[in-house]
Amino acid sequence: AGSNPAPSWLSTKSWSEVVALGALPNFRGFDASFAQSTKAFRKIYDSAEPDKETLPGDWDKHLTPFQKICFLRALRPDRVTIAAIAFVAREMGAAFVEPPVFDIAVSYEDSTKASPLIFFLSPGSDPVNDML
Repeated sequence: AGSNPAPSWLSTKSWSEVVALGALPNFRGFDASFAQSTKAFRKIYDSAEPDKETLPGDWDKHLTPFQKICFLRALRPDRVTIAAIAFVAREMGAAFVEPPVFDIAVSYEDSTKASPLIFFLSPGSDPVNDML
């Protein structure tokens, strides 16, 4: 697979992941293509929304949306969660990524001494106002 073709911006770990992808059947030759097109892949790396960028060459047409997330994991792991949420919403529907509406009044009515309401609060949340 050779050495890192763009050490100034591509980490050794990311290059190793690109090489590992190149060993998979649907990614055969991907590492060589990456090495030849580092300028085009750098554009994706530098993008604010790399999950929405078009992959260089025929890779954008050749890879499935899920396989593109695998590539994204190699180059920009910080965007994998966002891409995965978009993938699930697109493939299965928004209902699978949107939290259900929480009605505290209904939950309060269901609570008893034996099954009290327990809140795990995140910073800035205040369920007291919903109960008043």
